[in-house]
Amino acid sequence: MPDPVRRDFDVGLELVTPPVPTDTYRVVPGVYRANGGPERQYDAYLPQPPPAHPPPTVILVHGDGPPEFLDQARLWGQYRSWGALLAANGLAAIAFDHGSSHGRTRIPSVVAEIQALLDAVDRDGPRLGIDATRKAVWSGSAGVPLGIVASLDQPGVRCQIAFYGPMYLRTDATRTEDSAPAADLEAYSPITHLERLGASFPPTFIAKAGLDRPGINDSIEAFVAQAEQLSVPVTLLTHPDGRHAFDVLDDDDRSREIIEAAVDFMLRWLT
Repeated sequence: MPDPVRRDFDVGLELVTPPVPTDTYRVVPGVYRANGGPERQYDAYLPQPPPAHPPPTVILVHGDGPPEFLDQARLWGQYRSWGALLAANGLAAIAFDHGSSHGRTRIPSVVAEIQALLDAVDRDGPRLGIDATRKAVWSGSAGVPLGIVASLDQPGVRCQIAFYGPMYLRTDATRTEDSAPAADLEAYSPITHLERLGASFPPTFIAKAGLDRPGINDSIEAFVAQAEQLSVPVTLLTHPDGRHAFDVLDDDDRSREIIEAAVDFMLRWLT
């Protein structure tokens, strides 16, 4: 599913939180490759000066869309500012490029890329000076199901953060005519794996935009209800007047409260 904001989204937009001083972090580049595919790039945002102990790591999974839209998505203002904010709070953050699912017809290849990135972070941890044994995965928009499913059962992943993204891929409201078959989509739906893992599903923080697509918000509500039945810890915060991508679009106190709560959630489960 392409991101709802794709057609008019300004990729230069940054978080609506106060700017992070540039002397509180540094950026170190890296590369990874999945299954003989194209070489992809990542940027590691690291606390500055380096802390006494290697910091835990947050993986930032961007959304989906056509290949030309996703070109160098790691450099969008949204991910640069998330990376800076997390580093300023003592965490390492990895912003990276992944390919398009081409209308959800190539989901397995994108999932494989995300898993290859996780492997690269494990491999490069000593060079970067980070603790890859303590990871959080932040996913946004149409990247939510991709990031969650790719990182489940992966070593070191302690929690998930999902911003305004679908928690299942089964309804007409979140599908397009060129999507993969419904049976295949269920395999890449977070709620399917919630039912599979039960109480072993990692603690999850969900940010919901009140003005988002009904299909996305219905899927979030279904996931939260199922998590409660399975005693899986889920934190749900809603921006009642928030648009999709409210963290960069809606400059108000509620956006900032949710961003701050998400950072606190990561710190609680990683440190």
